[in-house]
Amino acid sequence: MKRAVTILLIISQLLIFSSCDQNTTAFTESNHPRSESYNATFDTMCKTEGNLTVHIAEEVYEEKNAEKVFQQIKEDYDKVIEVTGQKENPVTVYIVSKTTVGKVYCAENEIYCTPSDLEKEDFRMYLAKEALNLKDMWQCIGLSHYVFNEEKKEMNQDELKKYYSNIDNINTLSLFPAYFIEEFNDDTTLEVAKETACQLTKYIIEKDGMEKYISSANEKNIGNFGWNH
Repeated sequence: MKRAVTILLIISQLLIFSSCDQNTTAFTESNHPRSESYNATFDTMCKTEGNLTVHIAEEVYEEKNAEKVFQQIKEDYDKVIEVTGQKENPVTVYIVSKTTVGKVYCAENEIYCTPSDLEKEDFRMYLAKEALNLKDMWQCIGLSHYVFNEEKKEMNQDELKKYYSNIDNINTLSLFPAYFIEEFNDDTTLEVAKETACQLTKYIIEKDGMEKYISSANEKNIGNFGWNH
């Protein structure tokens, strides 16, 4: 009899712990307070695992899809850390029907996006930026493409050399952040800037390693390419 009681107690404890585990991984009610970085308040359903927190605004929250959305983001987040071998920063993702700026937006380790944005290049770029606390736009773009091996039509180095051989284009080689903003550039300049960032990222990582690339982003070593000769 005592043995049966003991077994029942063990089973009940296991059920309790199992229930606790489920509760800690479930989405719970939360909210987004108005802040200087994002001027909006809204209720959310929230889930956290490790250093990743995902808030889904109630207006777009669907219980049947919420876990799938969370795991999609977590897989991308984990891949950034796995490929780079760096220590991750805490990141909070807010999924809303429409961001206040009309596109993916990030500030202070927070990312704001729509459900459809999760499939786009910009989201992964900002996820890499916030997970690794990257500062330079060229590095955010280049590392995102490197980590996720995103498909894109690559310009070869001969095409880049031809472009940069024109003295009128040489400023693009500075990889100044404005060259990555479509509102400020024509399609060719935007494509060249992004391709330069991607090829430069690959070059530095393969030549010097990931640690060197992450720690010395401002030392671009662009002259080694000879694109401006």
